[in-house]
Amino acid sequence: MPNRATAAIKENERYIDYCFYLGRKLVVVLGNFDVVKEALSNNKIMDRPKNPPNDLLPNSTSLSVSNGLIWKEQRHFSVQALREHGMAKSKMEDIIQIQLNMLMEEIDSKKGNPMNLDQLLLPTVSNVILTMLIGKPLDFKDKDRVFLNKMLQTMVVFFRPTRFHAYFPSLRYWMASLKIWGYDKAEYYMNKFEKFIVAQIEHHKKTFDNQNVQNYIDSYLLTLKTKIEKVSSFSEKMLKGNFQSFFSAGSTPSRATLEWCFMSMLRYPDVQKAIHEELDTVLGRDRRPTWDDHLDLPYTMSVIYEVMRQNTIVPISMLRCTSSRTKIAGYDIPEGTIVMTNIWGVHHDPKDWDDPFSFKPERFLMDGKAVKPQAFIPFSYGKRNCPGEDMAIIMVFLFLTTLMQRYSITLPDTDFDIKQVVGVAKLVILDNVCLKIRC
Repeated sequence: MPNRATAAIKENERYIDYCFYLGRKLVVVLGNFDVVKEALSNNKIMDRPKNPPNDLLPNSTSLSVSNGLIWKEQRHFSVQALREHGMAKSKMEDIIQIQLNMLMEEIDSKKGNPMNLDQLLLPTVSNVILTMLIGKPLDFKDKDRVFLNKMLQTMVVFFRPTRFHAYFPSLRYWMASLKIWGYDKAEYYMNKFEKFIVAQIEHHKKTFDNQNVQNYIDSYLLTLKTKIEKVSSFSEKMLKGNFQSFFSAGSTPSRATLEWCFMSMLRYPDVQKAIHEELDTVLGRDRRPTWDDHLDLPYTMSVIYEVMRQNTIVPISMLRCTSSRTKIAGYDIPEGTIVMTNIWGVHHDPKDWDDPFSFKPERFLMDGKAVKPQAFIPFSYGKRNCPGEDMAIIMVFLFLTTLMQRYSITLPDTDFDIKQVVGVAKLVILDNVCLKIRC
C-alpha cells in the first residue's frame, strides 16, 4: 500500500535511505547523521517493536525490550546499580586488571607462537561485566564459563536486528522444531542460559545480606524486598532479562572492538609502531596504563575511535518503533513503523567524513587532543543509546594499551584470510596470531 513515507524516500534519498515491507511491517531505514539525530531524539520513536530480536530468553522481559515508564524505571535503576558496583569507576579498573593478569599469563605461556586470541579475549572481557552482575569472575576452565563462551559465540548472530524472527515471530518455534537456520541451537542455549541465571538468583537469595550488597543481583533483590509502590516494574522475570541484556551487551561489542583494534595493528604496521612509541614516551615499559592516562595518549584514543568508525562494530542499532504517527525529515511516518538506524551508513557518509573508507586515526585529532565529532555514534544516539558506553570505552582502552605496551602482534605468515562473523556485532576471529613480548 503506497504511503507518504515511501514517497519521501523516493524523492529525498539524502534524508531517508529507503523503506520496505516485511510481512505487514513497514521498515524505514535511516543512514545519515542529521536524520538519525532527529529521529532518535523524537519521543514518539522511543519504543521497541513488540518482538525485538534480542528477546529470546524464556520466562523473562528486560529494560532493553520494554517501553514507557517501565523502560525508564529499569534503566535508571540499572545504571545506578552498576555504577555502585564499579561500572566506569576505579573499582572496574581493579576488576579489569585482574582479568588482564590472567590474560597475559595465558599469552606469555604461548611464548610468541601462534594462538587463538579470540578464545582468550572472550572469557576475559565478559568476566568484567559478569563480576558486576554476580560479584565474581569465573575461571577459564569452570564449566559455567565454558558454557557461557559457547552461548555467546552462538547467540551473537541471533540478536541482530535483521534476523528473521524480529519480523515473523510466530515462525520462530516452528523453525526451531525443524532445525532451520540454527534456531534449535538458539533455543537450546537460551533455555540453558535461563537456568544459569535462575541458579545465580537463587544462590544470591540464600546468601543475601541487605547490609552487604555486593553486585547487581543483590541490588535488585534488595529493591524487590523494599519496593512499596503498588505498581512497579520490578520482578524476577525482569531481573533475568536485564541480566541477559547486560551480560550480552557488556561482552560481545567490547570484545569485537578489541579484536578489530588488533586487526588494525596487523593491517597497518605503522599504526602499531606509533602506538608503541606513544606508550613508551608517556608510560615507559613498567607502569601499567590507567584510565587517567587516556588524555595523555591522544593518538591511541584516536585509533580506538577510528576502529569503531571504520568497522562499525554494531552496524545496525537496536530497532525502534513509532508509538504514534509522527514525522521524519518532514514526512509522515505511520504508527507502528519500525525504524532501523544504519550506523555503518552514518559512519561512512562522505558529507561528514573525508575519504570515509580509508583508515585515518588523525581525523579524530585536534590540537593534540582526541575528539569525537557529532556524527560518531557507535553506541547509537539519544535517550535509548547504550547505557554501557563509558564502560566499553574504558575497557577497550585498558585492554589495548596494556597489551600493546607489553607485546607486538604479528601473523605467522602473510595470509590475511581472517574469518568474520556479522551478528548484533561484527566480529573478526583472530584464531592464528602471534603476540611477542617487545624487546
